[in-house]
Amino acid sequence: MHDGKFNEELYYHLNRLSIHIPPLRTRKGDIPEVANHLLGKLNQEFGMNVELITDEALERLAQYDWPGNVRELENVLSRAMIYMQPGTAAIKEEDIRKSLFSNDAKIEEEVSLEKSTLASIMDDYERAVLEKAMQENDGNKSLTANRLGISLRSLYYKLEKYKLI
Repeated sequence: MHDGKFNEELYYHLNRLSIHIPPLRTRKGDIPEVANHLLGKLNQEFGMNVELITDEALERLAQYDWPGNVRELENVLSRAMIYMQPGTAAIKEEDIRKSLFSNDAKIEEEVSLEKSTLASIMDDYERAVLEKAMQENDGNKSLTANRLGISLRSLYYKLEKYKLI
């Protein structure tokens, strides 16, 4: 606006009404509805047909604090879909547990104390996710890229980076 690139009058018209959306952690009763909406979106993105999230899985989701709000919920559900057994029609509690970064997941136990940087820890995790996704898709790179929500080109780059091809 100050640079003259945004219409000042439009700004004030848009700013007339502010919408406050409380964080997900304060409205945990909305989690089932939001999660089911996101499930439909992720099914389209990944080309999957996951029909539901079990009650136990929804209960597990309700126990989490959601510092990343709805975007974090979407990431957790997409990781859960990656962890699912092929041909499964429901996200189960164990899929959520594997994909949810919380104290219950005890990531500290998985992270080697010899690792000194966040980048090296993240690289190890990314490599593990890629290996698992490739296994679950029987080495089919196109399906793996689709399931991970990345382009085929990005998948090839990552596979070369971690010497997985």
